[in-house]
Amino acid sequence: MKYSGNWHWLLYCLFAIGFSCRKYNDPWGCSDCPMVDGKCDCENYPKIKDTNTGISFYVLGGESYKTNTYNIYNPQINPANSNQIAFTELFYKEQYAADDTLWRFVLYDIVGNTKTFLSSIIGFELGMVHYCWDHKNNIYLNYNEGGKGYMARINTISGSQELKELPDVEFTSGMTWIKSNGKIGFEAYYSNNKRLYYMMDFESGDIDTIADYLDKIYFNYYQVRFSKDMYLNCLRPNGDITYYHVPDGDTGTLAKKWQFNFKMKEHMDYFSYYWHPNKNVLFMANEHSGIHYATVNKHNIVRIKKACDNYRYSDISISEDGQHIYALRTHCEYSKDAKLTNYNGWLYKNDEIVVMDIDGCNEEVVYRGY
Repeated sequence: MKYSGNWHWLLYCLFAIGFSCRKYNDPWGCSDCPMVDGKCDCENYPKIKDTNTGISFYVLGGESYKTNTYNIYNPQINPANSNQIAFTELFYKEQYAADDTLWRFVLYDIVGNTKTFLSSIIGFELGMVHYCWDHKNNIYLNYNEGGKGYMARINTISGSQELKELPDVEFTSGMTWIKSNGKIGFEAYYSNNKRLYYMMDFESGDIDTIADYLDKIYFNYYQVRFSKDMYLNCLRPNGDITYYHVPDGDTGTLAKKWQFNFKMKEHMDYFSYYWHPNKNVLFMANEHSGIHYATVNKHNIVRIKKACDNYRYSDISISEDGQHIYALRTHCEYSKDAKLTNYNGWLYKNDEIVVMDIDGCNEEVVYRGY
């Protein structure tokens, strides 16, 4: 009997299964558990509850950061420099007691293991802000000063700053630089509790309204983003994750494309989203479920990292070449000695930033907040 080249290829593929990571859309491959020093590290802790009410800890408390550590927020890789990642961090002098005066906006050099504070470039500290990168080393962010809202563009190389006033806006979230048209998408919060999602041409200052919160579209936290083909994700109050198509230049009625319930309604505020830069694939992270992705027009959800009691994932971003995921990973250590007497246990937390291949393989720590 003669064997074709395809048979030899099949033998090669079968041999490779045990030694290679999963391909992009394959739901199998390397382990999806948190990796520490190249080994799976996933633990189950006793349930922590308020002994007075019986309610689980994630509703009321039961956890805190360790003394002299940093709580990290929203790490984002620079699309123009894959060696630089930006994030904000808050110093904890004492467990369960952060010092709000110690916010720092950090530019971190991964290879050199060095931190530069944005305040040393622009002359003042911003603290926890919502921001996004463009492809020219610029960071776009919002802040409020003297009762007025501003959109700022700061070049992290030259330190140059430009401001656009946003009248009556208290703060913004959901910021994304839209690659297809160079505009900034963001959600604006007003003093009268009104919330709108906009697209802004920073050069001209022109702003187009995309959606009103009164339409019951829930653009959540800083995680609303556009895909390369103008798909916009959001989260509805019932826990459904939805994406809409916004044709370029058309800010009329949004065309809903897909909606699914992630079965995590009680934790929906912990969701983090990021579109693949070169594909219409939405990546999602949740502290209580892990990291998943879903492909536009396909009703599939694939998990590439699971959350464990000792490791959680949140706040993700993806490198411009689409090959790596950068994620905030929180290491939790269980103790029977509770910080508050009405709890039957406690979790002490440390934040770190990890990088992994786009399929979740080859995970390693690039920065520790402790």
